[in-house]
Amino acid sequence: MVQLKTILKTMAVGLVLFTAPLAGSAAWAGDVPVTKADVERAANAGEFDKAYELLVQLAESGNAQAQGFLAYVLAEGEWGVPVDEVQAKSWMEKALSQNDAFAHLMLALTNDPDSVDFYTDDPSIIKIDDWKRSMRIAAENGHPYAQNELGEWARLKRETNVALEWYRKATGENRDFYAANYYSSKSWALQPSEYRIHDLMRVRGGGNPRGYLALSIAFAWGMGTEKNYRLAQQYRYMAAFLGEAVDDRTIRIIEYHLTQEEQKAQFRVAYDLFSTWFRNPATYAGQAAAVCINNNDFNSVCLKHTLDDHRECAVAYTLWSFNQVIEFPAYLQCRLTRLKKHYS
Repeated sequence: MVQLKTILKTMAVGLVLFTAPLAGSAAWAGDVPVTKADVERAANAGEFDKAYELLVQLAESGNAQAQGFLAYVLAEGEWGVPVDEVQAKSWMEKALSQNDAFAHLMLALTNDPDSVDFYTDDPSIIKIDDWKRSMRIAAENGHPYAQNELGEWARLKRETNVALEWYRKATGENRDFYAANYYSSKSWALQPSEYRIHDLMRVRGGGNPRGYLALSIAFAWGMGTEKNYRLAQQYRYMAAFLGEAVDDRTIRIIEYHLTQEEQKAQFRVAYDLFSTWFRNPATYAGQAAAVCINNNDFNSVCLKHTLDDHRECAVAYTLWSFNQVIEFPAYLQCRLTRLKKHYS
């Protein structure tokens, strides 16, 4: 009897040892949750079918950010996915119920009367009257584009401290365009004797004309740095390339200290710097200028438009680490639509 019990016990232990790894493997394979990084890796590799499948899984798990972006994918036909406005609206509503930043931003942008010209061919899947409320919710929930917009609104109303706080929130890694708004506004409004010249120099490759305007004034008048009229003229040209004009008093003092030849030399330096920044696809400015470069249309008019358009067309991807945005179908269509409207 003892021997039989021992044999049965040994068999039972062996069965457990044999089957446990199989059961564990099955559970591991089926229960590993999809992450945001999984979606990003697939999309960055150009595996759009896989990226979409993973995005759906992430959205179905209750991830608000995935739900908001899935609504965009379905509404725009991103990654080659068939347009489905009914499903897009359903996912958008789910994301909005969780106060997703991107979902509220898209609601604001597609209902903003000032932007309606760019959305006539692509109307909002949800109609609202109080679109500014959605913009504020998007800002409060961390979307840098919305935060910068609230900073712009406050600046126009001369609410300096409010504007600065929103600009500050919009700054961050790879957000040099927004950071320039913060550093230049902070210096002018509050600390002209302690101009944030080093911060502005650090983010000068972001293509923000307001930043170049601020740098020109700083070097012309010695705000936070030694006076340097050559650099002042450089940044004056950069601001002008993108439609921002330095005040007449600053222009007079720069031109008083430079010969015509020195001014021409700074124009060439400014253009060379621009070419370097705008031809680097790893930078914000480089991504924005891709259309101009690809179409052999590298000039100030195209660069000004393409910077504005990139900021609008890339908002859907801002909270994601997508490295290949400029190759995404919906992004390219957005850029093409806006480009046509500029020249129509």
